[in-house]
Order: sequence, then C-alpha cells, then structure tokens
Amino acid sequence: MFCSSLRGRKDWTEVPATLLAIEFPKWKELTLATCDLAIPFPSPKNSTKSSDLVRFILLSRTELTNTSSVFARIQKFYHAYGGKNIAIMFLLNQHDPKENRSCALMRLQTNQHKNDYNESLTSPSFLSEYEIPVVPLFRVESLEVTLNEFRQQLRMPPLSPRIIVPEVALLPYCSIHPPIPEHARNLLSDICPNIAGLQALVITHEGMQKLANILSDYPPLTQEIVGFWINEYIIE
Repeated sequence: MFCSSLRGRKDWTEVPATLLAIEFPKWKELTLATCDLAIPFPSPKNSTKSSDLVRFILLSRTELTNTSSVFARIQKFYHAYGGKNIAIMFLLNQHDPKENRSCALMRLQTNQHKNDYNESLTSPSFLSEYEIPVVPLFRVESLEVTLNEFRQQLRMPPLSPRIIVPEVALLPYCSIHPPIPEHARNLLSDICPNIAGLQALVITHEGMQKLANILSDYPPLTQEIVGFWINEYIIE
C-alpha cells in the first residue's frame, strides 16, 4: 500500500501511477498517518502467520530544506513502530547532474535540524538520533526494481552466530610470545586434538622432540611453547 499524499509532493507525483500499474503484487492507495509505503515482510516457508509490514517514508534532497518538518516526521515515524521494520527511501538528485549522488546521500546523514528549545542552535543530524536503514533510490522510475531488490534482501536467511571453539580460540596464546602464527597453529592442530594434548607434549622428552619436528620451520617457537607451560601459565 502507499499513501495518497504522494500525489501532492513534487518529487513523488509519478509514484502512484507507477505502483498502480504493477500487476503483482497489487498496490492499494490509502491515507496513511505515519508512512508513505508499506510492503509485506516475507514470511518463512509454510508459515501460517500473517506477514508483518515493512514501512517506508520517502524523502528527497529538495525536501531536506525544511529540516524541522523532516526531523519531526522521522521522529514520529520511528516511535510509531518502535524502530522495527522501518526504512527511509531517499531519492538521489536525479535532475542535477552536477550533484554527486554520494554527496546527496551524505546530506541526509549529516543534515542538522533546529533545536526545539533554542532556534538559534542546531541539534545532531537526523540519523544520529535514530537508527533507521536508508535505501537509495536513483530514479523514481526505478522504484519497483528497488523494492524488489529490498524484498530479496529480506528473504536472505540471517547469518548464524559464530561458534567459538575454546581450543581454537586459546591455541594462539599458548606461547610466551603470542600469537602463534596461523600456519604453525594448523600444524599443531594436526597432532593436538585440544589444549590438554599440547600440554601433554611439553612434559616429556619425546613430546618436545615431536613438537620440534613438526615446527621445524619455526625454530624458536618450540621453546616459546615449552616456556609457556613451564612458567605455569596453565589453562584448565
């Protein structure tokens, strides 16, 4: 769905016709209080739950001139949805070839607004106070493509948290001069299944000889590892 107020905004007058011409998904024109566009948040496969919405406000460079109004709108938008599932779609200056598009985007990120308590002062930029994703829009005509690309990003599965294996995390520091080089760590991992295995090597003559053989490319390293354990830097 999209807000009918876009028809009266200079940079966005083409949006209603563009969206209504799309056959799928069908767009509805409504009067929206806090946002300009809303699209369904992709649901997991086989989910029976109704989709949440991702809501957007549309801004252009020329609209940033009225800083107090824009900031009030961003503030209302953010708090209306608790900062969740929201984004700003920012139209880069398509009519002025002299304006670098990156600079136009930076205007949004650095633009300051009037302080509510003292109009002679300025407050921090719009986005320094509210963490809201910004989706660049290069041309109004590319709105459909931009929204489709955004949907694709939403469908991507979240990254799994990195699993920290203690043996891997601690091994680089089992030396009096850490960290142990990565290649040497890989060699040690081949003969030591865990930290206790490395400790077992340094307490026997045979173990230290085995350690020296496998680390022959790193002559000082064997003594540095042995010294780590002899000096009672013992990890239990």
